[in-house]
Amino acid sequence: MGKTKLWVAVLSLAALSSPAGAATIVYKFPMTGSQEVPPVTPAGTGECLVTLNDVANQVTVACTYSGLTSNANNAHIHTGAVGVTGGPIVTLAFTAATSGTATVTNSAISAANVTLMKAGSTYINVHSVNNSGGEIRGQVAGQVPAVSTWGLVATAILLITAGTIVLRRKMAVAS
Repeated sequence: MGKTKLWVAVLSLAALSSPAGAATIVYKFPMTGSQEVPPVTPAGTGECLVTLNDVANQVTVACTYSGLTSNANNAHIHTGAVGVTGGPIVTLAFTAATSGTATVTNSAISAANVTLMKAGSTYINVHSVNNSGGEIRGQVAGQVPAVSTWGLVATAILLITAGTIVLRRKMAVAS
């Protein structure tokens, strides 16, 4: 098998490979007042990055928000599909101001709540003094595509090989 065919085979295998039983799922999504039940206007806005480890049953959250109508006074992950309110399952640390962050690192959640999160039936909201039921909300959805370890290794090998070929050609031309 020629070198070109070998590299095509290696890269094809790497592209199709994925870790057994996805351990880490990443979600990125906005938070708005229009997603609250009932909708809140005017309201601030925000954005969240949620990392779910569905093997260890842990969640990490990093949200930012701004423009709230009053200081934040609570933030949670809740159960609930789009348009449905639900009970809190994780309390987030938050900035008690109209702009700030809401976070938690490696918080344990039940297997049932992992299943709900993967199904899009959880949301994050930030409560404020003026909107005690929640001023902004974002459904945990918008999964960020994952790159497998083999895909990263194959890409690195491809880049190193391509760089080596270019350098060899330049050295041959210079000689």
